[in-house]
Amino acid sequence: MTAMAGRLKSVLRRATLPAALLAALAASASVAAFQDLRIQVDGQTRSVRSRSHEGQRYYRVNEIARLLALEVSEQDGTLEVRGSRGRLQLTDGRPLVRFAEQYLLLSGPAWRRSRSDWYVPEDFLAKLAPLLIEGKLEKAGDLRYRVETLTENRVRVEVVNYPDHVAVIFVPSRQALIQVQEFSRFIRVSFEEFRVVPELPATTPDPTLVRDLRFDKGELYGSFEIVKGERFHNYRDYELSDPDRKVVGVYGPPVVTTAPVAAPDPGSAPPPMVPAPINADVAIPIVSDEPSQVFRP
Repeated sequence: MTAMAGRLKSVLRRATLPAALLAALAASASVAAFQDLRIQVDGQTRSVRSRSHEGQRYYRVNEIARLLALEVSEQDGTLEVRGSRGRLQLTDGRPLVRFAEQYLLLSGPAWRRSRSDWYVPEDFLAKLAPLLIEGKLEKAGDLRYRVETLTENRVRVEVVNYPDHVAVIFVPSRQALIQVQEFSRFIRVSFEEFRVVPELPATTPDPTLVRDLRFDKGELYGSFEIVKGERFHNYRDYELSDPDRKVVGVYGPPVVTTAPVAAPDPGSAPPPMVPAPINADVAIPIVSDEPSQVFRP
């Protein structure tokens, strides 16, 4: 039983209330305390108090923000929650939460109990909070969460421009799974397990093949985006060792070459046709409508 429930029981004992009512109130306090969230950060566990709203348990945003080092600000019926990796916007009475250019759905609407006093359902921690913080937030049990600090993976990016393609080379400081995916406007190179700290190249890629090379820290570990240029045709990725690195080659359309037809050399024209001499002993065939006959001059 928590300290809060114990203090409430002590107060109730001194009050002149029926024993049955005292027991019911104490049990209610124990149930409410049991439904508090517990978040472990840097080895220390803190609680986030719960409240019942429309038959669902809600948790105070300000307490969550304080434990996760987030900032909050309220304006015109909305609450903005900011972290090192992004920001999201809650709207009173709506379950949809805006994050960047997308909307995410909570199990219940955000609840503005009073000015600067906002509450959210538990899945705020599972769905939204991990998008804002640098560490890895994971569920450790019933109503229990844990934040783990991610080890850094410094990734140096190099660019080499060739006549027919651009090579974008990723050199990580730690071995990790690297995934390459193609989208309509860009190629995404994402890393797993460690938080990426990017070192972008000084060399500018050929803009007709690679319009931009940027880092997206919105992902949990971070990812790179190779934005396609107007001449982009396809790409090929492969791995090299010593040191370990991932190479993404961006190619333009294939060059179609037609072998030219050699013009005749006017200095080596073929000799003129010379009629063969007439030989009396050679039979000359004559083609006519009559049956074939052989004549001799």
